[in-house]
Amino acid sequence: MKKAISGFLAMIMALVMAAGSFQSLALTAAAVSAPAAPQNIMAVSATYSSVKVSWSAVTGAAGYEVYRYNPVTKQFQRLVSAKAVTYTSTGLTTGKAYTFKARAYKTVSGKNTYGGYSKTVAAKPVPAVPGAFKAASTGITSIKLSWNTVSGASGYVIYRYDTAAITYKQYKITTALNFSDTGLTTGMTYLYKIRAYRTVGKVNVFSGYTAPLSATPIPAAPGNVTFTVLSATSIQINWNAVTGASGYNVYGYNPVTKISTLIQSTQLLNYTVTGIAADTTIYYNVRAYKTVNTVTVLGEYSQGSVGQILNSGKYTISFDGQIDNGGTSETVPITLYASGNKIAMKTVMDMTKQGYGQMKVTFLSTGTKYYAIMPSMKVYFSLPADVAQELFQGFLNNNDPNTKYMGTAPVTYNSVNYLCELYSDGSTTTECFIKDGQLKRMVMTDSTGTNTMENMSLSAAVDASVFVIPVGYMDVTSIVGNLLG
Repeated sequence: MKKAISGFLAMIMALVMAAGSFQSLALTAAAVSAPAAPQNIMAVSATYSSVKVSWSAVTGAAGYEVYRYNPVTKQFQRLVSAKAVTYTSTGLTTGKAYTFKARAYKTVSGKNTYGGYSKTVAAKPVPAVPGAFKAASTGITSIKLSWNTVSGASGYVIYRYDTAAITYKQYKITTALNFSDTGLTTGMTYLYKIRAYRTVGKVNVFSGYTAPLSATPIPAAPGNVTFTVLSATSIQINWNAVTGASGYNVYGYNPVTKISTLIQSTQLLNYTVTGIAADTTIYYNVRAYKTVNTVTVLGEYSQGSVGQILNSGKYTISFDGQIDNGGTSETVPITLYASGNKIAMKTVMDMTKQGYGQMKVTFLSTGTKYYAIMPSMKVYFSLPADVAQELFQGFLNNNDPNTKYMGTAPVTYNSVNYLCELYSDGSTTTECFIKDGQLKRMVMTDSTGTNTMENMSLSAAVDASVFVIPVGYMDVTSIVGNLLG
């Protein structure tokens, strides 16, 4: 009886253990069910010698294997096992078709369980499409095309649209990164596109086309647009000639709305603006035009819209200037005020050699009389006209008819780019350095040397009190005259 019970218990235990084993096997089988096949697989050319393969992620996948077809063995060979959902196959032959497929896998207890293969996809490595393709007018009969270099390219093919054939036709083959199309019709629009190619053996393998670009040959922008003050109410705008232009349009420019309004058309290289109110900031630009049959083709606007405060007899200029101090040149801060025939110049003079240290002083011209005003001592004294003329230099005659505009050229000073206007009255040359339409620096040179004005700022606001000798200041003209005499 005991033996029968023992046998029965052993059988029960065996069944229980067997059931547990079956359950464990069932659970294990459920845990390592094969992953799905990758979907949305694609293959595209990455460079002239590589193809990029990509696909959608598979839920639960630990990684993926990518295969490439080998036409020699007529089998797919594994290229890589990785976790990413992209792979770039390199070292390929340009223009040759390659076929790929992929599959996902799961990893349990160090063992991989693989899913089905994706569909196969094929691609050829070809040169990339040229980037940064540009087309722009370079004159009344020319357009310049430009683009970035393409890695591995042997050259580039340019196509121009043929309106008669209603299609693009091959126009030029080049190894350069730009091309100038000349002999064109002013005002006519031309369409272009390009593609790169790589020569493999005797075969050219082409990239895709760029998006088409259009350009129209028009007159270039007038260069070196400058102004000359003619009077307190007028200025003359000057510019360089534009090749092939029939004439020029002068525009007033509104810096708020950024709208240019036509003022005048002319065939000259200058235009005089008259009737300007005092303390007015003048904004203007110029563009050339060419008449083709009866059609006027407008060119590019001049670079920037220049704004200048008109020298109408009222302004303030601040700068770091040079003065002669006992035979040596000293740089001091100077502010110059003008209002009609009145001029005042504030500065700081180093009188150390004379035993006075640094002293603030205002030099004043009322138009007929000249003074030096010293606020620290509350005194003033009259200056002889010849001394005043030397102090104020060209400012007393800033509309000197003998001063002529000589030209404008781009210059670089202290790593900053300027337009430099050159003026001359026969004995003194003046260089005006202009940045963003504002005068920033002046250099005046004559037989005695050079004076420089740095860090200039210009304003129409004027402190009228500088033109009046303060109440309570002592007139020491006679004392100064005795000391000097």
